[in-house]
Amino acid sequence: MDTISLIISVNGRNVNRVMLKKQKVTLGRDADNDIVLDDPAVSSKHAEILWQDEEGFMLIDLASTNGTLVNNQKIGEYALQHGDIISMGMTNLEIADSQNELKTTKAIKKSWLPGVYFLKDKK
Repeated sequence: MDTISLIISVNGRNVNRVMLKKQKVTLGRDADNDIVLDDPAVSSKHAEILWQDEEGFMLIDLASTNGTLVNNQKIGEYALQHGDIISMGMTNLEIADSQNELKTTKAIKKSWLPGVYFLKDKK
């Protein structure tokens, strides 16, 4: 089984990084999920990530109320790749695998709005 991590951000701020070490990881608002997302727009049992030998990590929406997006596209099932952005409510989860996560350096750019910053790839 390969390993990937999820970089969890809310409203553009990184709040946590979680390494996926299990065959099945559940995501949602309930406390019994493997990854608990404190977001009122996230369903109690929102989605799960499964390791499948042929496809790698698969994201499966569990008939959530507001749906699950990957790269701004609504999905039912999706084979995850490095750099994919999963959106659930106001929470984003970026996929980072151990082989690719340090290949891109980001520059932080300050906007004209107080407290708002943007990430941009360095050249």
